[in-house]
Order: sequence, then structure tokens, then C-alpha cells
Amino acid sequence: MIEIKQRLHGFVARNEALCLWVVAVLLFTFGIWHQPFINFETRFAVFAQEMLRHGPTLFPTTYGQPYPDYPVTSTVLIWLASLPFGEVTRFSAVLPTALASALVVALTYRLLVPYSRRWGALAVGFELLTLMFVAESRSISIDQMVSAITLAAFYLTHQAYREQAALPTKRLWLLLIAGFLIRGPIGIVIPAGVVLSHLMLTSGRRDVLAFAASSAAILLACVLAMLGLSMLAYGREFVLDIIKMQATSRFGEAADLPRYYYFTSSFGNYALSYPIAVLVTLGLLFEKIRTGMLGQHAKVLILLLAWAGIVLLGLSVPQTKKIRYILPAIPPLAALASYALLNAKSPSMKWIRRCVELVLLLLPLLLAIFIYTQKAKFAASGLNLTLYLAIFLSIFGASVLISLFLRRNGSDRSLALCFVAGLSAYVFQVGVFEPINSQAHDTSGFVRRIEALRAERPGELVFYKENPDGLAIKYLVNAKMDFLPRFVSDLDSLKDHPAPVWLLTKAVNADELQRAGIATEPGQYRALFEGVPFVAVYRPAHRAAPTPANAQPK
Repeated sequence: MIEIKQRLHGFVARNEALCLWVVAVLLFTFGIWHQPFINFETRFAVFAQEMLRHGPTLFPTTYGQPYPDYPVTSTVLIWLASLPFGEVTRFSAVLPTALASALVVALTYRLLVPYSRRWGALAVGFELLTLMFVAESRSISIDQMVSAITLAAFYLTHQAYREQAALPTKRLWLLLIAGFLIRGPIGIVIPAGVVLSHLMLTSGRRDVLAFAASSAAILLACVLAMLGLSMLAYGREFVLDIIKMQATSRFGEAADLPRYYYFTSSFGNYALSYPIAVLVTLGLLFEKIRTGMLGQHAKVLILLLAWAGIVLLGLSVPQTKKIRYILPAIPPLAALASYALLNAKSPSMKWIRRCVELVLLLLPLLLAIFIYTQKAKFAASGLNLTLYLAIFLSIFGASVLISLFLRRNGSDRSLALCFVAGLSAYVFQVGVFEPINSQAHDTSGFVRRIEALRAERPGELVFYKENPDGLAIKYLVNAKMDFLPRFVSDLDSLKDHPAPVWLLTKAVNADELQRAGIATEPGQYRALFEGVPFVAVYRPAHRAAPTPANAQPK
């Protein structure tokens, strides 16, 4: 037994990053088997469902038609993961993202271990403390895959710099191609920009120009190959749709968010990593002004700042902005935030460290207070919030004991508080937030009811005044059969549409249908669909025309 323990300990010591990857995969897939598809991920689930039913295609499809906004690679990965199950489950759909996110965790650790094992562990802890990171890791997220590719590119570049070796150009090229296959042009631009920021700070002008030229050539070649294949497979109109959706519309549309959106919204969306990283950056800047030095890790800190800056600034240029786009900035932000808990020598960094430790200590208590104050609001969720209140109070008690027992060992205290706080954040995400969010956005019950009605009284499903890319996608993902709904946007077309049909529309449109004299059965099904009142009405194949109200009997 002792020998087995020694061998296990030796294996873990030699393969710490691999063990972290395995643990992270388990964390990111735990409890997701029976969760419904909600929000943005429903589109990718539909892509995979259609591929599973009809076979692989050059682009993902909805309603049997190619969708130009995304490459097919992520759909293929979900399709491959779903083949053993014979259907697209949430586990098979999330698995590719979970594997990529676990790679982010492992590579973040590997990146910082040469400087400090404790720094690497703390950075991993701060990634788990970033709710956006955990939430995206437990959903379908192609931006999280780009984050893994970006981190891998930075890791290879930095490893070559540390070892004073030649830049692994061919492996970086492969990563850029993988980024394009996952996310299109932005999948090359982000990792290439991060690598270039590293090279500009560590290498000569020749290396910078060479990599910039090769990255541009790869981007051009990938774009031409994609457009050429699309032209052959789908024609000129589809090629124009690709150019619009993946390029021109991101810059040409009117801006609905300010340029500084990522810099302000990240204080909440990427807490705790982003606000603490900003605090650490200000502290380092103050020390640079006061002493002219940044300490022993100055170079890597500057490289991490450049990495986060190039992502935030670069993605602020396009008009289209989504908070998930800047997921590739999480590893450097977590590394910068965790630097606050290393052995701080300057007065400003010591002050920051005490503040961060206090936040980590109080986080379980703050979560317990949040649950208590929102208990009435979340009462309808069916969760045992009293249980979670007790859990977070217990974790807070453990944090206080850790702080007391390790008060003389600042390094171990910081690490322990970080992971206890990370545990509380994970429990809140998985045990409280996900169930409540799923219940609020779950459309499966509504769809099952409508499909049961359609089974009793067959009729084509028609959406009235609904966008095919909107709520209809969320209906389709929960339907257990392969069919093509119809979309009608005006009353004349609806009157001419052959019956029988089940007409699905917002409840506010029901009176409009009655005033137009569209014959429907008196029985209707009304319910909330994605929080919006909807009504489903049946229009039979044969029905006598309604008698006008002002008609006189003969």
C-alpha cells in the first residue's frame, strides 16, 4: 500500500498539469447530463442535430440550409462526441468546450510554473473564481476554444523565449489554422496578435515582420479556400453572406455599445480576475514610478499585460461586441490578479494583497448573504436555498479557521483562501445559478406540450411574425423529430397558407388574427416561451367561413 501511494504521488508530481486537466474536465462536465439547451448554445445544438440526422456538410445548417456565420469544425466536434449516444445530449455538446477549457487551466499552470509553482496554482484558482470562465466552460463556447488556441500560441512563443530557442513557427502556423477552422478570421487574428505582442517585446524586428507576414498569408489563404469551396458548393449569394456576416457587418453596422465597453463591463462579467488585475496593474505602475523597478517577474508581467491589452483593445475596434469575445484575455488576467498574492515587498502591493485576501475570505459569506436576500425571489425555482445558505456559511467558517491557523504563513494562507473561495464560487455556479438560469430559459416543456398537441391533431407548424434565427431555434432544439417549420410575416400569406396548421405566435398577435377573420379552433394553448407570452392555435383543414357580424338572415 505504501509503495502504491509513493508511485501515485510520484506520478502526480511528474504530471501536475495533466492531473489538473483531468480534474478540470470533471468540474466542467459535472451535473450537465440532463440540463436543457438554453440561450446562445441552442444554435450550435441545432447545428449538431441536423448533422447527426443528415451527415456532415461544409457549413453548419439550420432548417436544412447552410449557415454562413460559423465554420463547421465546432459542429463536427459535437457531432463526433454525440455519435456514441445516438443523439445530441448536453454532455456531448459541451464536451469539446470542456476539454478546451481544461487545456486552458493546464497550460496556465505550465506557463507560470517556471517562475513559481504557487503562482501557477493561484492563477488556476483565479480562473475558477471568474464566473464567466466557469459558465462558458460548462456550455457550448467556440470562443473558449479560441482562448485555448491563443494560450497555446503564447505558451510556445514564451517557451522559446525562455529557452533562447528558435520560434516554433510551424506549430504556431498549425494553431492559427486551427483557430480559423474554429472561429473564422477572428480565430487567426486573436492568437496572431497575442504572439506579435510577445515578439515585439522580446525579439528583433525581423522576427516580428516575418511572423506578421506569415500570419497574413495564412489568413488570406484560409479565407480564399473557404470562399472558393463555398462558391463551388453553394453559389455566389452564399459567399456574399459569408463576407457580410464574418467581416463587413462587424465593422459597418451602427455601434450599439461604446468603444470602452469591454474595459468597463468586465468589472462585473469577469470578476474577480479583471478588477483585481486592474488593481495589481495600478500597483505595479505606482511602484515603477516610485522606484523605477517592477521586481523579479517584470518581463513576464509586461508580456501578460500586453496579451490582455491586445485582446481588449483589438476587439474594441469592431462595432459588434459580445462579452464572450474577450474570453482569450482570461488567462493573463487571472495571472495578473493572482500576482497580488505572491510575496509582496512594496507597501502598495502589501496593501493590495491584504485587500484581496479579505475579499477571498468574505466571498462565501457574501454569497450566503446574496442567497438570503434573494430567497423570496428564487423561491419558485424549487431549490433548497436553505441548504446552500448553510453550505456557504460552513465554507466561510472554514475560511476563517484557515486564516487563523495559517496567520503566520502568508503564502499557504493565500493559496488556501484562494481555493476555498474558488470552491464557493463553483458551488454557487453549479448549485444555484445554473438551475435558476436553466429554469428561467428552459423551453423544453413548452415544446413538448405543443408537439403533443400536434400528435393528437396533425398539422404543419407555422411561426407568425417570428425571426427564424430567434425563438424558433429554441423550439427546434427541443423537438425530437426532424421537420421544417414555416415562417409567415403577413396576414395575406397566412390566409393563403394551406391548412391544417398549428400557428405559433406571440400572444399580442392573437387579436390581430381574429380581426382578420383567420379561422381557428376556439381552444388555444397559452404559455410563456422564453419569458414571452405565446399562443398556439389550431387552424383546421375544412371549416365554414365565419358569418359577418352585420349579415341579416333571409
